[in-house]
Amino acid sequence: AAGLFNEEDVVKRAKDATLRDYEQQQAASELLLSRLADHQLSLVPVGDDGNCMFRAIAHAVLGSEERHGESRAAAVAQLRQSPETYRRFLSGPDVDWNSYTAKMEQDKTWGDQVCLAAAATHYDCVFTLITNYDDPAPIAVPSPVRGLGAQRKVTLAYWAGVHYGCTAKLPSPGQHVGAPAGGRGDSGGSQPRPGGLAS
Repeated sequence: AAGLFNEEDVVKRAKDATLRDYEQQQAASELLLSRLADHQLSLVPVGDDGNCMFRAIAHAVLGSEERHGESRAAAVAQLRQSPETYRRFLSGPDVDWNSYTAKMEQDKTWGDQVCLAAAATHYDCVFTLITNYDDPAPIAVPSPVRGLGAQRKVTLAYWAGVHYGCTAKLPSPGQHVGAPAGGRGDSGGSQPRPGGLAS
């Protein structure tokens, strides 16, 4: 029996879909870069091996993305130290806490906002996410223990559902390239809106 589409039609449709996906990804990337620039920030890329959130945290807080294992271990230790604080933020009644923390402990497991909040507690900081979400407002991910009054403010880039990155302040007008423009991950621009874990 003959198929509904000939091979040429199938190949053309696949190419069209791939081009649309690429164009959407490009638009999302450009939107994120534009929003970073609106906050006088630039993107500092980190590796994309499944550890990107922990790499971004390590770069911003510990000075090197290569220390991502330390930032992951710190977040997981915080989760295990205070399960009553973080367990309530996991979706679904079927989530097993021990399985969740064991999975988060594994290299290349994608981090989530619960782990980000645990890292915020451990490092006494508020993570602010500049995203490519429809709502342009930055998202604050504070420590559920310390809230928005943490000692340090760290701004990360978040390409929604895909990748985290670090940020660096753009040089001020008239500032020489290479001159310090502020610490790594310093927050710039408007005040963030609270994230989902600020209860």
